[in-house]
Amino acid sequence: MILTIKFIGKVLLLSTVLALGIHYSDPILKIAPTIGNAALGVAALPVMVGLALWWRYGNYN
Repeated sequence: MILTIKFIGKVLLLSTVLALGIHYSDPILKIAPTIGNAALGVAALPVMVGLALWWRYGNYN
């Protein structure tokens, strides 16, 4: 149970760091507001979490 809580905490921390990085780097990088960039931004975090869960599942089986 403790391992699960630690893993969820790590995923939340990584997600928060990534979101803050995107938020504060936007004025520097000048990311254009296009449909492709919006789709990438929406899909990136769930894909990363899915990959992390898939990797974790593979380590326990």
